[in-house]
Amino acid sequence: MDLSGYAYDVGARDSAGQAVPRDRNAAWQREALRYLTSGSATLMVRTVGNGFDETTERTLDDTTATVLERRGVRVLVPGEVPVG
Repeated sequence: MDLSGYAYDVGARDSAGQAVPRDRNAAWQREALRYLTSGSATLMVRTVGNGFDETTERTLDDTTATVLERRGVRVLVPGEVPVG
């Protein structure tokens, strides 16, 4: 599933009807984190221009482990990867 589609369903507009960019959309940030950490792994293809704010990026870094990274594509798993 493409996470960017959530931008149209989750808080895409403020109370005045104005568009809210993803990086300033708290509802979208929460949903993105929920979605990206809900499975056994996440494939991150877009690492630039993905709409994540600094807090979301930091939370992803703190709560997932990168098990593979090639050509800008990252595979993340929740928690820490066992060593050994």
